[in-house]
Amino acid sequence: MAYKFGFIFLKGLSQDLESNFSYSFNNNVRFFREIPPIDATRWQEWLGLQWEDVVTSNAVIEVKTETQAPNVLDNENEDLKFTCRELWLSLMLVMPCYLENAYFLTGGESDNRIEVRQFFKFDRWFNLGKDFVQTLVASEISKWKDIFLSLDEVYKKKEDFLRLKRGLLCFLKGCSESNVSFRLPYFVRALEALIIPDKGKTTKQFQSRVAYWWISSKQNKHFPDNVPKTLEDIYDLRCKFEHMHVLATKDMDMSILSSYRCEVLARNAYCDILIDDKKLNMFICDDSIKEFWKTK
Repeated sequence: MAYKFGFIFLKGLSQDLESNFSYSFNNNVRFFREIPPIDATRWQEWLGLQWEDVVTSNAVIEVKTETQAPNVLDNENEDLKFTCRELWLSLMLVMPCYLENAYFLTGGESDNRIEVRQFFKFDRWFNLGKDFVQTLVASEISKWKDIFLSLDEVYKKKEDFLRLKRGLLCFLKGCSESNVSFRLPYFVRALEALIIPDKGKTTKQFQSRVAYWWISSKQNKHFPDNVPKTLEDIYDLRCKFEHMHVLATKDMDMSILSSYRCEVLARNAYCDILIDDKKLNMFICDDSIKEFWKTK
């Protein structure tokens, strides 16, 4: 039996999971802790300076599919790569994890011999500090699976969910952006993709509509009780960044916290939509999104 494969090797993610932990998303997607058997000589030759990062990983995502051409880099590998990107994005949507490294490899396997054909490093998630990250635990894996399966269906519909997809791209960019002056605007854009604010009403509608997802964050110690004022401050700070104004000291002091709050709100919003089929269908196009907000 011959296979094409896609691997993501992760480090720093799963300290609370047992070393033999394994979870299947479906027939060809699996998440596990133990590094698969590696031909050290060949892999070190392929990976070069990244060899140590890969072999010291503490978790692996594996995507495999049967093939007639294991030694050819083709559309099957591209499909596996895209699936791995969906898994990567859906993991970001589960919680703010801290990852030291994440590497993608694709290739073929026949007669228990693995040949790597392509390799790259994912953008590192920016770490705001230990107080703002979580560790993935076994109870969260099923949520990750649900989000991944929903994302997979969304991306199969090439002409639908265009605004949702653009918002997800902004969320992805925000997670890997280390400069808070750009990080916060990405997360605001991710939310604006979902609320379609009217011209001249952007601040007020950002306040009222994003508040819809605030309840999911109310137990978070970094979220105050004054919802409208906090959302107004986030949007005002975003506008100052976008228009290149010189920030006051108090704005600089609040920028990281505001960025974190907006990231959590964006994560809550996309998870809420993706795991609810009825709600997801309301975000299929601009007209249906506008109808959604008429009922809120």
